[in-house]
Amino acid sequence: MTLANLSRSATNKACTVASLEQFLEGAEAYANGLTPPPLALLPSRQQPMVSSGFRLSQPLRQRLIVHAKRQQISRSRLLRILINHFDALSKPQQQRLLNEHSVR
Repeated sequence: MTLANLSRSATNKACTVASLEQFLEGAEAYANGLTPPPLALLPSRQQPMVSSGFRLSQPLRQRLIVHAKRQQISRSRLLRILINHFDALSKPQQQRLLNEHSVR
C-alpha cells in the first residue's frame, strides 16, 4: 500500500486525538512492532481553511511580513487574529476604526 492509497482512503473529516498520552502509547507500541490500540478521535473544532487571494500594496505587504516574523506566526494567522479582534469590537468602535483608516 502506498501513501497515495492511504490518502485516498482517508476520510475528509478533520479529527484530533483525544489525548497526547494515548497517541504516545500508540506510537511506542508501533515502534516496538506491536499493533497499536485504536485512537479515540474527537471531531476538530476548526473549520477547513480555504485559500483566498487579495491584493496589498508592497509597503503594506512588507509590514505584514515584519509583524508576522516578529510574532513568529504565519501571515495568514496574523490576519485571522486581526479579523477576530475587529469582530470583537462594538459597531461604533468598528466604524471609528474604518473612518480613521479610510482611503481618501
